[in-house]
Amino acid sequence: MALPHLLYKRWKQNVENAKKNRQTPFGYSPDSDAIIEIDKLLTDYLIEEKAPLTKVYIAAPFKDPSKHIVRQRIHYATAYSADLMVKGFNVYSPLSVGAQLMEYLPQSVEWDHDFWMPRDFQWLDMCNELHVLQLPGWDRSTGVEQEIHHASLENKKTVYITMNELKQYDI
Repeated sequence: MALPHLLYKRWKQNVENAKKNRQTPFGYSPDSDAIIEIDKLLTDYLIEEKAPLTKVYIAAPFKDPSKHIVRQRIHYATAYSADLMVKGFNVYSPLSVGAQLMEYLPQSVEWDHDFWMPRDFQWLDMCNELHVLQLPGWDRSTGVEQEIHHASLENKKTVYITMNELKQYDI
């Protein structure tokens, strides 16, 4: 787990003091060596390599009468999600996951808001940021509207991704 900013700052100050103390015969103590060694372990293992990734929830419209448009939306959400993962983010995309699950859900399960939104809100609650893909129809999507509203109630950072930004994922 990453240290909160103020604790991290205080810790780094202690490390600097320990390094200074090692350089003077009167300030040296075994504690200085221990602090420096612990800092090396924290830096190598916990802070740099194992720090929690920023968790991003991807909101995008899904339903449309055209199967082609639905496939495009899934493509953009999945390509954008993969790009963020490569950049070091932990990503959850309901469209990417749901499209796969839909193939395995019994026919009796409705692919509707009553089924998905409570599940999606739980994922959104665990995320640090909401990224809204401004695909055609995003501003008329009930689901996207609900996700934006839910994120605002939780004071989540919301980032809007324009179609110009998404064009890099065109097929």
